[in-house]
Amino acid sequence: MKPSRFSHWLRVSLLLGLCSFTAYACGGSQFSATGGGGSGAADAGITGDSSSGGSSSAPPKACSGPEDCDDGDPCTVDQCGADGTCKSAPKCDATQKCCAGSCGECCDKTDCDDGVQCTDDDCFAGACTHAPDDATCGTAQYCAVGSGCRNKEVCAAATASTDCDDMDPCTTDACTNNLCEHTATDCGTGSLCCAGVGCAECCEDSQCNDMNPCTTDQCVAGKCQHPATCNGTTATCCASADGSSATCASSCCSAKDCDDQQLCTKDSCAAGVCAHEPDTTVCAAGTTCNSTTQTCVQTAQCAKDSDCPNSDPCSTVSCVNGKCSSPSGCASGKCCAGVGCAACCADTDCDDLIACTTDACSNGTCTHTPNNAACGTGLTCDPSNGGCIQCKGDSDCNDNSNCTTDTCDLTAHKCVHTSTCAGSTPLCCGTSCAGCCVDSDCYTSGGITTAATPVIGTKCTQNYCSAGSCMTRAVACSGTVASSCCANGSGCCGGIQPE
Repeated sequence: MKPSRFSHWLRVSLLLGLCSFTAYACGGSQFSATGGGGSGAADAGITGDSSSGGSSSAPPKACSGPEDCDDGDPCTVDQCGADGTCKSAPKCDATQKCCAGSCGECCDKTDCDDGVQCTDDDCFAGACTHAPDDATCGTAQYCAVGSGCRNKEVCAAATASTDCDDMDPCTTDACTNNLCEHTATDCGTGSLCCAGVGCAECCEDSQCNDMNPCTTDQCVAGKCQHPATCNGTTATCCASADGSSATCASSCCSAKDCDDQQLCTKDSCAAGVCAHEPDTTVCAAGTTCNSTTQTCVQTAQCAKDSDCPNSDPCSTVSCVNGKCSSPSGCASGKCCAGVGCAACCADTDCDDLIACTTDACSNGTCTHTPNNAACGTGLTCDPSNGGCIQCKGDSDCNDNSNCTTDTCDLTAHKCVHTSTCAGSTPLCCGTSCAGCCVDSDCYTSGGITTAATPVIGTKCTQNYCSAGSCMTRAVACSGTVASSCCANGSGCCGGIQPE
């Protein structure tokens, strides 16, 4: 009688059925012993650059996104790091083995030796099984998992439940012919018998693979659970191209998620975050990308005029739209030997056509110094008014006379003195107006007036000026010719004598 052997293969059949729903290949050669992170691995702990998660002597590979970093090893999680180079980390954690991309307790039966000779050690769905084989023990013995061959206990049918209890939930204990029998428990289709637990949906995490890399497959209290690997509100799950692993990203899963529609940027997805660096490869040599127009333009030769070389002191080179223009001659002025472009080279270059200025060239600049000595008396040199002038305002025209109104003709810049004397005071006598200034101003026909030719010895009248007014006084005449006295105003007897 071999009930335990039959029960073992029944369990094997059930496990094989479960394998068809998992991502694990049940059998040795396709399983790799490479260690790494757990099922549904995220991007935490990515530090290396090799398939085993360690460092490599090869230089880091540049990347724009995780799609550039597939190292062909299903046992690594490949990611584009924040520094723009490929990183890889073990997919399974340190307590698991990686078997062709699946994480589990074992890859083949060699990983499951429990050191008990009477158990059939095997690996199914990434989990070790240890089915007891009573046939390998003596006639009165049975195989106890973890203990080996043990003598069958003597029992009584009435007390079989206590006499034969081996404390193993995966065996059915019975008393047959007064000896305890321990038959492997049949959990039925879709269930497994787990050591220390009994019949359950799963014994190991590896038996819960839902083929979704964006979930973390867990076996909790004999039941499979599949919580999301990434927090959906703050992170996005990015499945690898082969669907064997996934990483959590804050904004992108690949470089194509980061296209900013700008010609001049290189879009990348590094460590799950979009980056946009200037792209120097999109334009031909000698050109650069204009970020405003998004076109390739000539590389700037200069930013300002002084960036442009020029060995000719009499020519100028300018910076126009980032390019140096061809040299050109002096835009204004003259080219002076040893100096370059200047307003003048010599004094003769500075003639302003104003006679009263002294024209000179100093350090390439013309100066025009007014020279009053070049003008006549009473005139000053005023270049702004064309040269020598008499006045620029009425105050320049004072002749110190009370008999005139003094003004400056601002058109000709000459003084005008208008007489204020008129009427009974038509004459200007020094500083004031009067009827006369000297006696002669009162003369009429020589200064002597008379109604008839007087006789010698008679008196005549004479006009004279007194206190600015003409007065008349009598004078005596003597002579031999009476007609000469006051005749035609010629005076008295050839002259005027005092009375």
